[in-house]
Amino acid sequence: TTVVVLLFYAYWSIRNGRVRIFNHEIPQEIISRAFIIAVGSAVYIVIAVIFLSLLESEFNFIHLLFETSSAFATVGISVGDGGDLSLCALFSNPSKIIIIIMMLSGRIGVFAFLLSVFQQDKAIHIKFPKGKIYL
Repeated sequence: TTVVVLLFYAYWSIRNGRVRIFNHEIPQEIISRAFIIAVGSAVYIVIAVIFLSLLESEFNFIHLLFETSSAFATVGISVGDGGDLSLCALFSNPSKIIIIIMMLSGRIGVFAFLLSVFQQDKAIHIKFPKGKIYL
């Protein structure tokens, strides 16, 4: 939500060359970071929808996009199947795993999620200060 509001203000104030929100000027670095987050999230959603459309070819693309966006935003809204079930209840197990991954990554953030999955374990070397003990 913060990213969307920041991008809206950035777009609105392009004429001035500065982004001001509630009498605070926002640095260009923050605006660039918000843009990267928004574009990265959109690409992530599109990739997930492409995988879902390959796995679930019997469903409408727009419905798959809605389900994926809802999962990523952790909203909980579903197109449904016309009954009491959500549309995801009719998905195959691999598609459900994609939806679960979208929920998790949307909740903690795409980049934090990808770092936690793909980051190599590095040995942490902690150097403690030397202490003197009087004997």
